[in-house]
Amino acid sequence: MIALLLLVAGCDSPPRLPSSALDSTPPPHGQMVAAGKVRGFLARPGAERPPVPGELRLVARLDGQARSEALATASDGRIVLAIDPTVDTAPARAYLAGLPAIGTIRERCLRETCP
Repeated sequence: MIALLLLVAGCDSPPRLPSSALDSTPPPHGQMVAAGKVRGFLARPGAERPPVPGELRLVARLDGQARSEALATASDGRIVLAIDPTVDTAPARAYLAGLPAIGTIRERCLRETCP
């Protein structure tokens, strides 16, 4: 009798997972980086399938809002390097181009005065 009960109980299908649990794409991540004359915030998508488009983002200040916006763009599949006006764009572009997964790079200026 107990064997029959265990057999019947073991045949139930497992509960369905919520759709959010089925999404295996990790969230974007970011960190402050410094290399030579380049200092900025680098945001990367959670899953990278090279070549990944890059964006050199020129911001007025590297504050929480600039970092949040870079992470939001990274969630769309771009690698973003946000730099403030103290960093020259040429070495920052070279840094971004040197990352292994980078494909094309676009420059986006969010400052009042752009180079």
